[in-house]
Amino acid sequence: IWSFLGDGECDEPETLGAIALAGRSDLGNLNWVINCNLQRLDGPVRGNGKIIQELEGVFRGAGWNVIKVVWGSAWDELLHRDVDGVLLNKM
Repeated sequence: IWSFLGDGECDEPETLGAIALAGRSDLGNLNWVINCNLQRLDGPVRGNGKIIQELEGVFRGAGWNVIKVVWGSAWDELLHRDVDGVLLNKM
């Protein structure tokens, strides 16, 4: 089961409860992809500006296996130089 959420949705009490429940229930077939765009429906995501680290801690604390992929423009040059596809295959 795949679920795609934003960081704003992950800050909601219902979502935090679902994260904990899934960890306690050992739901091994549940995959969440989180887009950290620092936005909620009612404004910016609250917190100290380290939402990626905060969410990683929440998920790990609930027993989830976390794979963190952070994308930025710095990767563009590296991928452009990766003519053999070695970096892309590692990702």
